[in-house]
Amino acid sequence: MASFVVNTLEYLHKGGRCSGIERLGATILKLHPVLLLKEGNITVYKKLRGKIKDVYIDYIDILHKNFPEPEKEFAFLTHSGCSEEYVEQVKARIQELYNFKNIYVTVAGSTITSHCGKGTLGLLFINKTKI
Repeated sequence: MASFVVNTLEYLHKGGRCSGIERLGATILKLHPVLLLKEGNITVYKKLRGKIKDVYIDYIDILHKNFPEPEKEFAFLTHSGCSEEYVEQVKARIQELYNFKNIYVTVAGSTITSHCGKGTLGLLFINKTKI
């Protein structure tokens, strides 16, 4: 299971993946889309609202509610320029809910960063059941 929460739609708009109206609306309403990789396609899974530090925790809570039975060996917490403080808070929440043996914190590569922008945060793990 691979998913990401996006801080801003600026880069999705620049890449032609959302319209100017969608970008404007998301900015005004402080919406942050959760993108989910499903069968080789990235889709908008949920839209979260609020300050990004709170959205990160809400994102993990939603994933846990909808994907509660991952393989426990490892998970990857990937981000593009998120503050260390926020990353540590999210990592603690993941450990609290999922109890992975290992959580590897990684910095997103150039593709994710250029498409989604600074402040994107994702969780990747092997899910026991098909999405």
